Amino acid sequence: MSITVNVYHHFPVDASIATSLNEIKELIMATQVELAADIANVTAQVTKIGTETSALLQKVADLQVIIDSQGGVSPELQAAVDALKAQITVVDDLVPDAPAAPVV
Repeated sequence: MSITVNVYHHFPVDASIATSLNEIKELIMATQVELAADIANVTAQVTKIGTETSALLQKVADLQVIIDSQGGVSPELQAAVDALKAQITVVDDLVPDAPAAPVV
């Protein structure tokens, strides 16, 4: 069996310390509100980038379908499309995919 003894020392808090603590608390809370707003803005920006990237991926897929339906294309055109696809892959990998919708 063990016994725990807690000893607390209470001291009077003068008004200036209480005021300072309240000012610090307000500053911390204001900073958290500002951070929350910043996070919301960044989230909206990442969502926009994701939407734009998805649209670009679809345009490149459509372009590849058109090129494939043309038959023989010049090596320069195919190289340009391949370079575009590679760059889009780099950009797409930088943007996190949207989470899958939950199955209900």
